[in-house]
Amino acid sequence: MYVMGENPAMSDPDLNHARHALAALEHLVVQDIFLTETAWLADVVLPASAWPEKTGTVTNTDRIVQLGRKAIEPPGEARADLGLIQTWRAAWGWTGTIRARTAAWPPSTRRCGRRCMRPSRASAGNGWSARAA
Repeated sequence: MYVMGENPAMSDPDLNHARHALAALEHLVVQDIFLTETAWLADVVLPASAWPEKTGTVTNTDRIVQLGRKAIEPPGEARADLGLIQTWRAAWGWTGTIRARTAAWPPSTRRCGRRCMRPSRASAGNGWSARAA
């Protein structure tokens, strides 16, 4: 299992079940900026970069797409999400291309393009709300 930026060993409603399930996995990889409870159970921990250390978008549960622009360099060996994913894909011999622009936008916004997007008042110009296509 590959866990990115989440801590199910601490945030799952049934902690005992989640921790036992994670511990029973054949292989667990965690990509995070912190050494979380889930990372302690992992076979491999990849040093991710934090929000101000990369350019990209995130979509919250309200379907607000927020744009973040890189402000500082990541510390040590930390890398942006897409860079880490491309590295392990190549190491495992997976072929094909992941383009940053395509990977950064959720499927609903890629499908309908800019016409589905509108500036979000809550984001002060740094986010868009995806309308249903």
